[in-house]
Amino acid sequence: MELKKIILLIPALILIVSVSGCTIPGMGTVCIPFLPCEKVVELEDDIIVIKSLDALPQTVSNEQQIRLVAYVQNTGKEPVPQRLGKNTKIKEENQKININLYDYCSGLFSKVEKSCDGGEFKDCKDTNDCFCKIDELLPGQIKPVVWILKAGSRSNVPLKTECDLKVSVTYPYKTTSLSTISFIDYNYMQNQINEGTFKKTDSYIVSGYGPVKPMMFVEDEQPIAVQSGHEGNTVVNLKIKNKGKGYLCRDAGTIETDKTTTSSVICDSKIPAGNINISGIENSCDSNSGGKLCYSTGTDSSCTIKELNIGTTTDKNKYVTLIKKESPPMLCEIKLSEKTNLPRVTTKHVIISVEYLYEFRQQIKIIIEPKM
Repeated sequence: MELKKIILLIPALILIVSVSGCTIPGMGTVCIPFLPCEKVVELEDDIIVIKSLDALPQTVSNEQQIRLVAYVQNTGKEPVPQRLGKNTKIKEENQKININLYDYCSGLFSKVEKSCDGGEFKDCKDTNDCFCKIDELLPGQIKPVVWILKAGSRSNVPLKTECDLKVSVTYPYKTTSLSTISFIDYNYMQNQINEGTFKKTDSYIVSGYGPVKPMMFVEDEQPIAVQSGHEGNTVVNLKIKNKGKGYLCRDAGTIETDKTTTSSVICDSKIPAGNINISGIENSCDSNSGGKLCYSTGTDSSCTIKELNIGTTTDKNKYVTLIKKESPPMLCEIKLSEKTNLPRVTTKHVIISVEYLYEFRQQIKIIIEPKM
């Protein structure tokens, strides 16, 4: 009886592991025979979060005040914003941490004030003016942002009314991941097969810090056989996933007012194609162990996702859209030149990076209850 139960569980286990990408949180990598299984190491997801959102008191009567405090924390390992450099795709206006009381049930409160980083309180003229900017958060650092909301008069709020005060924190981030690709000389592989010593390998993948994670998977079995004097190729699959608890955002042009010009942000799960970069497999010959691994010649990168022109001159109007927090497969062909000459085996490290804006949200319910 026990044996039958174990046999019945095997298909379910295979399905769970294959769908999850062979990674089970807290258990490391689990591989099932006859199924491909890369070794994936996933680092921390959410970086900037609202550690807590407090409203004191949560129930008030007309013309009483509520003190709303958002405690914003950097849970990562480096300062945020990162040092992205002059070549960053993130607009300067969005290169800080932005905390916004974006919904406070307009009309319920006669006055709303904000205090940024312990500073004096200033009036919020409308919901577009109830934000604060933080220049930098160090690893583990927490900073409070405070709003004071005065409930409207009895004529404006005559009945018991509930409201969800909604706060967001938006920040720029760059996630960098690593994937390996293994190559082997064709003749050396044949000798290993004849001797019974040939072993297949899998990619080692490190999915970097940040909520939006790019990962590259090799479609062919590894190590990939290459032969001197013959052209070759392999196909890799680029995937991008939103692993955080928030929303993927991007720059969406500028908003001009009488006094200032600010950059607007839209959270539509799209990444501009120009914000994605793949390096480590450019056109060149890599010397290794006395041999060389040569990629195809030409003006374009040897790893080009044609639909998006990633690796060439990227069209700024093209985007990668995440559906259910995951991008569709993006295949990239790596062409190998006949100049390739490997004595044995080599492993190539491919770096994939993506720049983006990310928004973490939290809300708390308050009640305005007129006195009888």
